[in-house]
Amino acid sequence: EEESSQLKLLAAFLLPYHGLVTEVGKKKKKKLNLVFAMLAEGIKHPHRDAHDVDTMVQGCFPLREMISSFKALKEGGAELALVKGSSGPVVTPTTASEVDSLRLSIGLLLENIKELWAPTLDLVRVAEAVLSPPAASYATHPPLSERDLQDFVAWLEQVGLMEIWKVPRLQDGKQLMAKFHVTGAQVGLLVEAQRKWQILNPNASAEECEAYLVSILAEMK
Repeated sequence: EEESSQLKLLAAFLLPYHGLVTEVGKKKKKKLNLVFAMLAEGIKHPHRDAHDVDTMVQGCFPLREMISSFKALKEGGAELALVKGSSGPVVTPTTASEVDSLRLSIGLLLENIKELWAPTLDLVRVAEAVLSPPAASYATHPPLSERDLQDFVAWLEQVGLMEIWKVPRLQDGKQLMAKFHVTGAQVGLLVEAQRKWQILNPNASAEECEAYLVSILAEMK
């Protein structure tokens, strides 16, 4: 608990360095996020802690933008509900509505930051209080209230995105290779296609997913 609070404070302090990249290494240069480089390479902070702080910092503003989009859709009267256990038409990235596309973007972000999503949300609170943009830019990214954040969290729970990173894949890479007789880059493409399909269709069947993957393979040829 104490360590987590310290990492959040460190992330808040380093938030202005979001998105910046630097090069490290004497002979062979490699690019790293500046936040990670300062912690891991500069002051020799444990790599795991540096990774967690960097993940929170890099995830803060994308998460904030997605919450803003959620707020705009909600205030515009969009149908946001997705009842757990219910099934509907199968959705693909190309047929997704604006709400489905937002749900996909949020699901992919949460799968990447995993348990760090909660402290990243706290970082959004910091950004709102300390780094709010000038009033002129509120037309596209209006300020968020605590109620907006609470509504967003409640929606995550309602549509099944909470702890989405714990949802097992219908088939792993080896199973996809065996079933569809693919190798190399095609395996990665199918894994990613399945990942997105599962976020968009949490209640659909494995057979429906396989049919979609078949269509993806046909497009590759």
